[in-house]
Amino acid sequence: MLETIADEWVVDLIVTVVNRNFFRLIHNIHGRHVLARLQIMLAARERRRLLALLTPPLYYMG
Repeated sequence: MLETIADEWVVDLIVTVVNRNFFRLIHNIHGRHVLARLQIMLAARERRRLLALLTPPLYYMG
């Protein structure tokens, strides 16, 4: 799946292209599917970032 193999810059590039073509994409069913998948992918990326912030480090140097 794309969110597991794509680097951050690739995802940012996809978001940029979709933003530029948003109104063209919403007018056909395939474009709406692309928008839905991108929304799911971005939500998963945000969850991973939040979990990384909330997860304590494996070691404590104190």
